[in-house]
Amino acid sequence: MALRENQVYTIGLIISVMLTVVLGLLAFFGFSSASQESVRAQEAEKKLKEERAVRESAESAVTAMKIMVGVSASSSLQDAIGGVTDAELQKDISEAQTMFNNDMKLFTSGSEDAANRSYSSLVKNLLTVVNNTNNSLRVETENVNIANTEKKTDVEKANARADGLQQEVTTLNARVAQLQTELETAKNDFAAKLAAAEEAHNQGVKTFRDQIAALTTERDALNNKANKTEEVLNAKVVQLQQYERKKFLIADGRIVDLSPTTGRVYVNLGSEDGLYRKISFSVFGRGVELEAGLEKATIEITNILGPHSSEARILGQNERDPILPNDQIVTATWEPGGYKVPVAISGIIDLNGDGESDLERLKGFIVKNHGQISAVMNEVGEIEGKIDLNTRYLIVGDEPQEDRARQAFSKLDLDAGTYRVQKISVREFLHLNGFHPEPSIRSLDSMEPKIEGFEPRRPPANGSAFTQQ
Repeated sequence: MALRENQVYTIGLIISVMLTVVLGLLAFFGFSSASQESVRAQEAEKKLKEERAVRESAESAVTAMKIMVGVSASSSLQDAIGGVTDAELQKDISEAQTMFNNDMKLFTSGSEDAANRSYSSLVKNLLTVVNNTNNSLRVETENVNIANTEKKTDVEKANARADGLQQEVTTLNARVAQLQTELETAKNDFAAKLAAAEEAHNQGVKTFRDQIAALTTERDALNNKANKTEEVLNAKVVQLQQYERKKFLIADGRIVDLSPTTGRVYVNLGSEDGLYRKISFSVFGRGVELEAGLEKATIEITNILGPHSSEARILGQNERDPILPNDQIVTATWEPGGYKVPVAISGIIDLNGDGESDLERLKGFIVKNHGQISAVMNEVGEIEGKIDLNTRYLIVGDEPQEDRARQAFSKLDLDAGTYRVQKISVREFLHLNGFHPEPSIRSLDSMEPKIEGFEPRRPPANGSAFTQQ
């Protein structure tokens, strides 16, 4: 009995051990299966999320396509496109958007709201355009029919007008034929008259040439006569100029008093006459022609005493013909009233025969004696200034030999003839002012200064010329 209980206990223990092992194995396999299921569950959840993302991306793409087509949606096109996360869908939807935008730009009007543009609105717009075009086409067709009707009427009128014009052309052709016949007759008549006119013209030309030949002969004879007359006139003008060259119209003033003890004389010119000190005058007797070379004395103004009174000293005089009251006084570079007489200078100016130009000395003398130089030929043959109607004298020096200077010399001579300017030699001009260019012998005790290189005239040995005080 005791053995049976132990066996029961042993069997029970074995059974317990076996149950324990079985339960352990069952627990092991249960935990292993649960772990695998958890992994599968996580992978399934991840795949579910991916599928959900793909589905949402596809739904966004579908929404975008609906918007493009024109099916109303709660979001905008940009929001719908922004919800597409799948790369392939993004590429497809981007290409669709590009095509959509190009179509919208091409087929929609610029005034339509961009947010409302879609293929549905595009179709509506196109339908509207088609309807409008059909309406316009129907109106234009009606207008064309009306125009064709009017054109048919105009064609009928034009045909009628053409028939009338054809009749007019036929009439005109008959008139043209008649006019051609008349023109041929007139042409023949004109040719006959032209031949007669040519014959008359030739005869007239011959007569005209004969008259021209006669007039030419008469003209040549008149020209020869005019040339001879001009030569005689030029000779008379030269004679007149040579005569006038030595003549003066009136004296500038006269001697009113003189002092034999002091050698001073007094003239009737003063401050109101524009007189200056140092002006020299030639003295001529009463009733004597005022001609260069006939002067009896030379005086120089030394002091202005009043409006018409001045004192002068005697530079030189002819002792056989002394100065007397009422003698006439003349100078070539000054006139009463202070007028500076304009003079011109031409040619080579050599006052002392030394071969050197004395042009500057002569110009200085003219300026100091209150004259005015209007024109002068310089040493290189150039003309400075010009001769005009106001020029009184042309002081003529020796004729130059160089071509350029000769041209200037001839030009001044021609201008003097044009303006009737009195030509005078250098020696005559200086005589009229009381001086001559040759140097004179002066006494050692004489302290009188020279004037611009000129000295008072001295008498020759017989005392017939000027004498110096």
